[in-house]
Amino acid sequence: MEAKARGIAGAVCLALALITSVSTARGENAKAVVIGEVGTRVTRARLDLPKALRRALERELATLDVGAKASSKRFVLSASLVKLEARKTAPGVACTVSAVLREQGSGAIRAIITGKAEAEFDGDEAELGAVDAAVRGAVSSVPAAMR
Repeated sequence: MEAKARGIAGAVCLALALITSVSTARGENAKAVVIGEVGTRVTRARLDLPKALRRALERELATLDVGAKASSKRFVLSASLVKLEARKTAPGVACTVSAVLREQGSGAIRAIITGKAEAEFDGDEAELGAVDAAVRGAVSSVPAAMR
């Protein structure tokens, strides 16, 4: 009976070790780039733009494939919404997001990247869509900067 109990305990320990290693491997890719400071020069009474920018960054970093490019280094991505205004040439909004990718340990700057986007319509939804698209453009450069 004692040998059977040890066998079951060993199997449980092995299962826990496998689950932990799988979740750690998944977590390593997600933590290869963390979000640092997020700010904006732009304000809107109806929109929390810093929160919208952070959420857009979180969504884009979650979909970023850095598995093959990731090394033991970890990175911090800080971003700022520097422009969100009506277009001058046609109806709609223009958005610019600027970001800095730096090494987490040393703080060495690896890249300064910019994402720009425009939306055809005016209003809160168009502005949020432009922010999302500008973040997508900026974050798309992150894997190359990590090399």
